[in-house]
Amino acid sequence: MAGDPKNPEVWELSVDASELKPFLVERTDTRQGLLIERDGFAVVDGEIRSNQPVYGDQAGITAGDFTKYTTTCDHIAACDRFLPVLQRMLNNVVRTRADAVDKRERLINSFAKSCDERAKVHEDDSLRVQYTNMRAYRSVTALKSAKTRRRNEAEEAAAEAEEHETTQSPAPTATTTTAPAAVTAANGSATNGATH
Repeated sequence: MAGDPKNPEVWELSVDASELKPFLVERTDTRQGLLIERDGFAVVDGEIRSNQPVYGDQAGITAGDFTKYTTTCDHIAACDRFLPVLQRMLNNVVRTRADAVDKRERLINSFAKSCDERAKVHEDDSLRVQYTNMRAYRSVTALKSAKTRRRNEAEEAAAEAEEHETTQSPAPTATTTTAPAAVTAANGSATNGATH
């Protein structure tokens, strides 16, 4: 419902998820794996709920256990109600931060470039000294980019060289085997005997 922080729409920023606080889990027991919901759960859930009044006790599903089950299902439904809103909000906040960081870094680069240009024009190295850290910070990014570019170029060159060697390798030629002289002679004798 729009405008209700306890039941927010997916695009809203005002979210009141305080109802999750009583059962919110900050860490899980890593000693055993967590089971996940499987296909067919809705059918099983309906079966458990519809059979409980008549067959629950016979099946060993006590009233306390059934209440624990339905309460747990309510907790899941509450999480499902907030998850889409919180996931979208998190994605938007992450993207917004990344965009702001990009703008900030570009401004720092611009400041450093301006400082270098002004120091050069006015022949005043004291400016460079005053902004030593800023200029070094700017250069780190440039050096990393250049290093990455050189590494990528080297990897591409190595891959091309390997491919070139593969395509230039001579194809294997068929070899003929010459029969030993003794076998040839024996075959000749046999042929001569047959003709007489």
